[in-house]
Amino acid sequence: MRHLLPYILIGLALMWIASQTGVPVVGDVLPELVDVVSRGARLTTAAVDASGIVTTPDYELLSQAAAVVGRDVDRDAYSLARMVRSEEGAAGQIAKTYLCHVMMNQADAAGLGITEIIQRHNQAARNGHYGAQISGAVASGQDPYESDLAAAEYALSQRANGDDPTAGATNFVDKRAFGVQAGTSTFDDLVSRWGADGRAPGNLPDASPNLVFFWRGSVPDVAQALA
Repeated sequence: MRHLLPYILIGLALMWIASQTGVPVVGDVLPELVDVVSRGARLTTAAVDASGIVTTPDYELLSQAAAVVGRDVDRDAYSLARMVRSEEGAAGQIAKTYLCHVMMNQADAAGLGITEIIQRHNQAARNGHYGAQISGAVASGQDPYESDLAAAEYALSQRANGDDPTAGATNFVDKRAFGVQAGTSTFDDLVSRWGADGRAPGNLPDASPNLVFFWRGSVPDVAQALA
C-alpha cells in the first residue's frame, strides 16, 4: 500500500482542486489515478508477440485468473474483462458494463459467442486470439484487473436477467482515439460514414462524453443524442 500513497495523495489533491474551482482536471490524469488505486489485483500476465497477438493459451490465462480470485473464471467474463481494460481501462465501472453490453449485442447480431466476437480478426494469423485491435473490432491485448472482471460479470448477470442498460447499442468509440490510434481518421468522418449506414451517435449517463455509442435507427430515451 505504501507505494500507492503518492498516487492517492495526488488524486485527492486533484479532486479537491476540481471541487473548489469547478474546472475539470486536464486530460485523463484523475481517472487514471483513481484506476490505479481501485482496480485491484492483476489477473493474468500474458505473453504478447511483436505483432500484438497474445500467445498464451486461453486455458492458461483462465487458470492464472482463477488463482488470483480464488474461484473459476468464466471464459466470456474474462474476455470481456480483457476488452474493457484494453479499450477503456481507466473508465468507471458503469461505463465498462456498457462496453460489455455492446459486445454482447454485436455477438448476438453476428450469431457468435462473446469470446468469439472479441477474438475475431480479418487476418487468419490473428483470428481467434486476443490482441491489439488492428484487424479486429476491439482491442483485447491488455491483461485485466479485478475491477474489469467485476464489471464484466455484472454485465453478464444483467443480460441473464434480460437487462441491457444501453438499450441495444451496437458500437462504441472514444473520440480521444482519433488521430492517435492506428487506422483512425476523424470522429466527424466516422459519424458521417456510420450515419449513412443508419447508425446514430449518443452518450450514456455516468460515462465520459468522449465515449460515444451508436444505435441502429435512432438514439433511445436512455441516452442523449449528439448535437
